[in-house]
Amino acid sequence: LGLDANQAQSLELVNITDTLLSDICLQTALVPPCIPGRYREPTGYCNNILNPRWGTSHVALRRMVANAYENGLDIMRFTSIDDSLLPSPRLISTSLHPSTSDLHSKISLMVMQWGQFIDHDIGLTPFTTGAENEPLDCCMTGSGIHPACRPIRVPIDDQFYKQHNEFCINFARSIAAPRPGCGFGARQQLNQQTAFIDGSMIYGNIDSLAESLRTGQR
Repeated sequence: LGLDANQAQSLELVNITDTLLSDICLQTALVPPCIPGRYREPTGYCNNILNPRWGTSHVALRRMVANAYENGLDIMRFTSIDDSLLPSPRLISTSLHPSTSDLHSKISLMVMQWGQFIDHDIGLTPFTTGAENEPLDCCMTGSGIHPACRPIRVPIDDQFYKQHNEFCINFARSIAAPRPGCGFGARQQLNQQTAFIDGSMIYGNIDSLAESLRTGQR
């Protein structure tokens, strides 16, 4: 049973912060007091004094457009607006970005590498893992496939994968982000890094990780 856009949006108004269920709220969904210190926090918390949670690590990424889940809440779409099956993401990728070499006369590969390095400072969406934090095998056959698995179908004429006789790309869904204020609503995607260019991919994005990377000596 799915929800329409209005029904899904109405869930955004539900909040259990001040109820008997508040104990189950994730700490990342709560907003503790903002007390600015001499140095910025690894999480980015309180960088914005008026909105201390903005840009912090382990919060939902901001959407540019509304979600379009199959049931209005969390199921990934598998049908188009005309009820036909959506094409394989691999087919879309190879159609829009064919594997061609077009070397630039002035820009080296380091431009891309630096851009990727900065990208890892402001965005990282972690994938769902197994009970022991192991990667999920979403291309396995038979029963027991993890519910977060969404393996990607590879067309049989794929120029790369057909050479290796592989027609499945392992893919697990990203971790769902906690709702602001411990509320309800459609599934959102988590940003594990801070949204600030602050070296969080080097120095850590939470207190415990930042401390583990330091000796504590000057």
